[in-house]
Amino acid sequence: MMSPFEGGDGIDVWITEACTNIKTFERDELFDLLATETRVWWAELFEAQSEAIDKLTSILNEAATTQDGCLEFGQKGAQRISIRGKRIYAYQLVYWAGNALLPSAQDVVRHKCHNRRCINPSHLTHGSQADNRLDELERRS
Repeated sequence: MMSPFEGGDGIDVWITEACTNIKTFERDELFDLLATETRVWWAELFEAQSEAIDKLTSILNEAATTQDGCLEFGQKGAQRISIRGKRIYAYQLVYWAGNALLPSAQDVVRHKCHNRRCINPSHLTHGSQADNRLDELERRS
């Protein structure tokens, strides 16, 4: 199966989909019941559409492709970025904003490729910290 980033326009296609997700984001009827400081911050980022889209586009276009199909952003380890007064990992922005999902305190972005520098959306998924620990045990065995 071909990665969505193989070929020349894969990133552009994903960015277009991410833009649609962000632009159609709406707080649902449960938002206030589940609101935390972090979830409100993410919602406000999605509602400031151009800021989220510009940052997503920028980091994806700056990333370098590896032989394994990873899109690495930064030189050492997982890179943090600043947006709306907060520092987050670049891969978190790609996953949560690209899918217009509001993470809970228990949610983490997992790397299917086991490369924390990778921001390739097709290499990212979400789960729990327990899932992350199981991924690490599996990778080591």
